[in-house]
Amino acid sequence: MIQKDDSIIRLATSEDAAGVRQLLKDVGLNAFDSEAEFINHWRLLWDENPFYKTFNDPIAYGRVIEYNNKIVGFFGNIQRVYLLHSEKVPVSVGTRWVIEKSFRKHSLKLCELYFKENKYPLKVGTTGVKVAAKIYKPFGGHKIPVPELQIVYMIPINIFKIGAHKVQKPILKSVLQFLNTVVPWSFQYKLIKSNKKISKFDIATPPSDFDSFLSDFCMKQKGLIAFRSAEIIKWHSSVTVGKFEKEHFIYTDENKTVAYASIIKELIEDSNGLIRFKITDLIAETSKVKKAMIKELIKHASQNKGDVLEIHHHGMIDKKEIPTSFVMERKYAYFPFNFQTPDKALTSFLKDRSNWHISPFDGDTGL
Repeated sequence: MIQKDDSIIRLATSEDAAGVRQLLKDVGLNAFDSEAEFINHWRLLWDENPFYKTFNDPIAYGRVIEYNNKIVGFFGNIQRVYLLHSEKVPVSVGTRWVIEKSFRKHSLKLCELYFKENKYPLKVGTTGVKVAAKIYKPFGGHKIPVPELQIVYMIPINIFKIGAHKVQKPILKSVLQFLNTVVPWSFQYKLIKSNKKISKFDIATPPSDFDSFLSDFCMKQKGLIAFRSAEIIKWHSSVTVGKFEKEHFIYTDENKTVAYASIIKELIEDSNGLIRFKITDLIAETSKVKKAMIKELIKHASQNKGDVLEIHHHGMIDKKEIPTSFVMERKYAYFPFNFQTPDKALTSFLKDRSNWHISPFDGDTGL
């Protein structure tokens, strides 16, 4: 425990959930509709994390700054299971570095404790928030050496509605909406023939060979990759923040699972009501199968009134594997992936881009 004036910095506990929620509310961040909902999410995020079945350690929630029995700062710490050289290793993922304005003189101390007094030497950060991302460098961190991770690939389904989303003038919006009625861009996607080898499934009742497919795929990859299992994917799906509809798909060939993908549907709450689908994970044994999966997801988004299908953190998807002639792009405001470890040999190893296999499945799921 570290004394700082009348405030203290200490390890967070399960009982801090309500206090952290109030902190998030005080600074204007998402804190769920009710305290009970937030506390349940906190429990799922940490207490139900499958990581602790692999590594039998005490639950590490992160650290809080406390003043007069009130939480005024928080730096969360979510543990994930990765594979390094085909061996399971613990990875620490920082989440929600939040401090009340009056106590921000302690900001760097919270970071120092996370980076220097963390039981798990390898840390991975997944935030496009500039202030949070930049904190890795002073503590010996580095950007993950895959620069295109800053780019989001956008497959336009309703191209005119996407244009209206960007346009502010009502007259131009009306013109774009008229064009969309007369010349529907999405019609081309309705012509995509359904692939009978691809089907949607419930992650609570996966195919019998699903875990072996995931494990075999991860074990074959050189370098560092987030480990996957049905249990971990189910946990990851249950704690993803936001009012999303998440669906899971498999590609089966000769009664064998050869690819897996997940997708979420998100309504962007503005006057245009843009409906965005995002591919949140996609692994496949071959590039051909991967292309087939993406094509099926495009058709799925089109059939379910999606306006755009986006591919974020596409470390395992090459742009050439997107089976459409027109792909738009946008950028995160700041590069979203960083790592840090005191191990010099591991740092050198991870500076090689070929040793990373990134997707939105990596990193934190957030509070």
